[in-house]
Amino acid sequence: MLGPLPTFESISLQRWENSGAELVASLKLATNLRELELDESPPFFCCNLDALLVHVPRLEKLRCAIHYDSPHPTLRQFAISPSLKALHLTIVNQLMFEIEPMFIASGQLLELESLIVHHDANTHGSWKHIDLEACISLKHVDLRNIIRDDTQLALSVTVTDLTIKYAMRTNFEGRVEHPSRDLHGLGIPYRLPYLQHLSLDFHPHGRFHIRQILQSGDGTCVFSLKSLSICTTTMNIDCILSHTHLQSINHLGLHID
Repeated sequence: MLGPLPTFESISLQRWENSGAELVASLKLATNLRELELDESPPFFCCNLDALLVHVPRLEKLRCAIHYDSPHPTLRQFAISPSLKALHLTIVNQLMFEIEPMFIASGQLLELESLIVHHDANTHGSWKHIDLEACISLKHVDLRNIIRDDTQLALSVTVTDLTIKYAMRTNFEGRVEHPSRDLHGLGIPYRLPYLQHLSLDFHPHGRFHIRQILQSGDGTCVFSLKSLSICTTTMNIDCILSHTHLQSINHLGLHID
């Protein structure tokens, strides 16, 4: 057990060797806690996390690993901390299944500015639907190994920095022939008028055209984009280098295997 913590505002722990339940029992005493970072510590279970968040209502920054003991994770539980501004989660689960929706209800997490969710590289879970439109302060989003080609992603229009690494099963074949299932379904960047930095990783599969990223729903250009990085297996280089949609970009990064 940790010592008395009622006055602590920031805690960073490395190599915690006891259980997640014992960690929660100590941390929930830090009622003034604003920042919590857990590095190389045992993952929280959902029930452990709920038990912690209810006791630290002022929490603004949380970085930790979560082990979902059921295939129904949700971000609703983080609404317990309405002041949360930065959330960095590593999802740990050795099972292969379709993870159910990650959803933020209207009026929840209105202060959230940065969301980073990484699924453990050794697992193959993915979300079918991610709805973050209610996060009206959201600017930075980084999602890795939780999105595949049929995932529906809805983001707040306030997002300016977006990074997505698609899950291993992603396959973009047929996108051009089926425009109703192109990036419009992912909300990139049709509902992101302020997007400035976009990084997409389609590896190891995918054939894909740049205009699908840089064209809005009505066919007009997205001029706010300043930085574009793409990693994929095949791409039409000529289309990228000559496309007029690139006139606003001052950084272009390509990684093609």
